[in-house]
Amino acid sequence: MKKPTPPNPNPIACTFPSSVTPRGDGSYIVTPGKPVIAATLTPKELAIRFGKSRRTIYRWISEGLIPEQFVHHAGLREVCISVEAVTHLRTKFRERHE
Repeated sequence: MKKPTPPNPNPIACTFPSSVTPRGDGSYIVTPGKPVIAATLTPKELAIRFGKSRRTIYRWISEGLIPEQFVHHAGLREVCISVEAVTHLRTKFRERHE
């Protein structure tokens, strides 16, 4: 009998919190929210961790140094990067300097 695989300890959950505004006539305006992904960093936060610029982070993404499995596009211009990318990048940089 095959053992079940344990759940991922750091699942990436994506939610879209919306805002509801009463109009006063009994109706409401519902504004869709932006995607919120848990266990992620913004390009700016990742840049700060590595002492680089945001442009460098975007370049790393386009060059494949940060694989697509770690990159989550939250809309046309918003990018979230999984925290696992930090470990991946540190391993890559260690390999380069050995």
